[in-house]
Amino acid sequence: DIQGESASQLSSAVLSKTNMVEFNKVPLKEMRTDTLKDLNLSGQGIGLVGALVVAGFMPVMTSLTSVSLLRNNFDTETATKLLKVKEEQPKLKTLCGLTHKEKELKYAAHCLQPADAMLLAPELRVMTSLTVTDLRYNYLDIESATLLATTAKEKGISLCGITPEQTEADFRPANMFCGPFLQPADVILLAADLAARPSLTEVDL
Repeated sequence: DIQGESASQLSSAVLSKTNMVEFNKVPLKEMRTDTLKDLNLSGQGIGLVGALVVAGFMPVMTSLTSVSLLRNNFDTETATKLLKVKEEQPKLKTLCGLTHKEKELKYAAHCLQPADAMLLAPELRVMTSLTVTDLRYNYLDIESATLLATTAKEKGISLCGITPEQTEADFRPANMFCGPFLQPADVILLAADLAARPSLTEVDL
């Protein structure tokens, strides 16, 4: 993966090359001419350089209302930059491709990383219809899981797929040898669920 200063220099070169029409699945021509309302790059492998290029173009994309950048393997520093740019774009509602009308989100085993959690957390806060998400079995760390857990407890949202009326939850692995197994980050999500689901009386791990 291209990281650090090399990623910064390459993204700057891409941004300054006005005749380039596409870079690593990022549609430069359409972004440059502000002809997009929706930009779905979820899981396209744009990486850190691609995310920096998107962040560079976002200020001039005044028509953009929705971007999906989940599952693209960039770092938390870049996620912070993307969130800051989004705050300056009043029409841009999401960096996760969400309508904010969803009642349930299924992201279990989606290869989400800490940067993805950073993009998701502020959107969970404004989703008034959302009651259940499932974010188990991803590649979150303790910090990103805690960020999500704090948000979930404030909103009464499940992060482990537990419905509001559910009284029992079974998280035992489908295969005792192969898993999937709950990781430390998953345990933090589950702890938040115990607070958010007073109806829950029985849990199996």
